[in-house]
Amino acid sequence: TVIRCDISIIYMEIRVGVVDICRRLFERILMLKWSTKKMQFLFKKYSSFEKSHGTPEGVNHVVQSAKQYLQSLN
Repeated sequence: TVIRCDISIIYMEIRVGVVDICRRLFERILMLKWSTKKMQFLFKKYSSFEKSHGTPEGVNHVVQSAKQYLQSLN
C-alpha cells in the first residue's frame, strides 16, 4: 500500500508521547521510496523529533542515515 508522507507525519505528531513508536515509524517510512524532496523533509522532521525527544545518539543516527541516503544517490 502507498502511505502518504504528510498523513504519516500528522499521525506521528499525534503519537509523539510514544517515542519508540514514532522512532520505528520514521525508520519504516524512510525505507520506502520517496522523492528526494520528500526524503529531505522526512530527515528534517526525524532530526527535529530526535532533538526534542531523543538523545544525542539518536540525532547522530539520523545524521548518519541521511549521509548514507545521499551517498546512495551518487
